[in-house]
Amino acid sequence: MNKKGIPILVYHRISAENTIRPMNEEEFYTVKAANFRQQMEYLKAERYAVVGLEELLTNIKHQGSNIKPHSDPRPKVVITFDDGRLDNYTTAFPILKELGLRAHFFVIAGKIATPGYMNWQQLKELKEGGMAVGSHGMTHCILKGLMENDLDYEFRISKQLLEDHLGFTVDYLSIPRGFYNQRIIKIAKEAGYHAVCTSDFGLNCMDTDLFRLRRIAVISETGIEDFKKLSCPGNLALISRRLSAKGRHVLKNIIGQENYTALKESLIRKVK
Repeated sequence: MNKKGIPILVYHRISAENTIRPMNEEEFYTVKAANFRQQMEYLKAERYAVVGLEELLTNIKHQGSNIKPHSDPRPKVVITFDDGRLDNYTTAFPILKELGLRAHFFVIAGKIATPGYMNWQQLKELKEGGMAVGSHGMTHCILKGLMENDLDYEFRISKQLLEDHLGFTVDYLSIPRGFYNQRIIKIAKEAGYHAVCTSDFGLNCMDTDLFRLRRIAVISETGIEDFKKLSCPGNLALISRRLSAKGRHVLKNIIGQENYTALKESLIRKVK
């Protein structure tokens, strides 16, 4: 949130319950509503400019040039949500509206209006409330290894489905499950997306590929002090998390997604 880079924060679930025990992957990525409110109130109190992806892209394109796309001197941050869970609407959305903040909600198109996920009317209300909606694919499957027609289904058909039901253009995609390669990015471009959010950890600077935007995951145990540190590129905690993220990426490719998930859940249980 300074000249060295702009963070994109990514949330998954926001729970209204007071107690969360991160014993599996889903709970690990579930943030308590009280913590989410505190984090958003911090951004508001410290006068962060919570911008949309379109503004982030403009900043990236013009960093280092004489063009000044934004006169706003405040540090900037982008807030995103993955999956399209119902609690994003019932719990997170009211807090964002109350504080006058905006966010991008990447939804699994094939899960819309199924138990535990937002329906079409709720997604329309998000848009009417100043939020943005993007695609998180059709099925939330691992994309590597899929044939081109299956990738077309995940990218182009999900985009078309969202646009047909919601009545506005869907310009942004979030890669599900974190796995991608050059072929996947190529097909995402051909499907008509303007940018792609990944699970790669880090800040977004002038050298960032718009189709490989980095993000910072906010998890169940991200306290307010940790939250404040996420925006400091020189902070030791950030560097440590970036190195850990690189290690996780290597490990995923070595042992595969299913083994990686099983290993992670086992380690979470041991920590608790």
